[in-house]
Amino acid sequence: MALGAMDEIRARGLRVPDDVALAAFDDIPWFVHTDPPITAVAQPTGALGHAAVRALIDLVEGRPAESVTLSARLVTRRSCGEPEGSKP
Repeated sequence: MALGAMDEIRARGLRVPDDVALAAFDDIPWFVHTDPPITAVAQPTGALGHAAVRALIDLVEGRPAESVTLSARLVTRRSCGEPEGSKP
């Protein structure tokens, strides 16, 4: 989705991040290789999948699913106009 958005922004004659800031959800390893590198929200996908399977098993077995809160972190890169690695 982020690459598609970047393509459409450029197709409209706009520039990332000069005209439009771009951030994505899920920090894909190759985001560092785009120009500019894409800012992303990183989430613990393994823990997310584990929690989802546990909740599904609980529901199938007639137990209430446990509420789980997982942390996420912002990985800043140049697509939002900030220097890479800066803290929000």
